[in-house]
This record gives sequence, C-alpha cells and structure tokens, in this order.
Amino acid sequence: MKDRQPIKTQFLRLTKKTRKRIENDTQRLRKEIMEDLKQMFVTAKKMATAADAEPKQTQHWIRVMGYIGQVINSLAKSFDETKALEQIEHIEKMINEADAEQSSST
Repeated sequence: MKDRQPIKTQFLRLTKKTRKRIENDTQRLRKEIMEDLKQMFVTAKKMATAADAEPKQTQHWIRVMGYIGQVINSLAKSFDETKALEQIEHIEKMINEADAEQSSST
C-alpha cells in the first residue's frame, strides 16, 4: 500500500500533538494543584498556631500539615505525565516498527 506514508505522517503528527498537550496540560495542572496544596498548608498552619487552639487541635493540624507536605513532595517528584508520555512514545515506536515491517515486506 503506497498511501501508507501519508497516514503514518498524520498519525505521528497527532501523537506529537498529543504528547505536547499532555506535557503542557500536566504542567499547568501540577502547578495549580501545588498552589492549592500550599494554600491548604498555610491554612492548616494558621489553625495549628491559633491562640485559642487546644493542644489536641494543634496536634491534629500539625499532622494535617505533615500530610500535605508529603503530598506536595510526592507531586513534585512524579506525576502521571510520565506514564502518559511513555505510552505515547510506545505508540510512536509501534507505528515506526509497523511501517518498517510493511516497507521491508513490499
């Protein structure tokens, strides 16, 4: 099939577009989530340090702060973006391999 090249080109263009969209959207989403988490951390800190907070309440809010910190740390390290990009790259590899196999058999 001689018309496979335009299809392959279109397919690869779409995978590149999708990869770029994932990268951009994920970075934006990660930034927004990080900002929300930072606001939650500041709010929990205010609750923990409130003058009228009971020791038990302070302890609770410190635990909340600790957990938010863990989530921020985890989010800073990785995000599903990596898996999504690997999957897109795998699709590209499969397209290229299929094209090479098709070319060698014709």
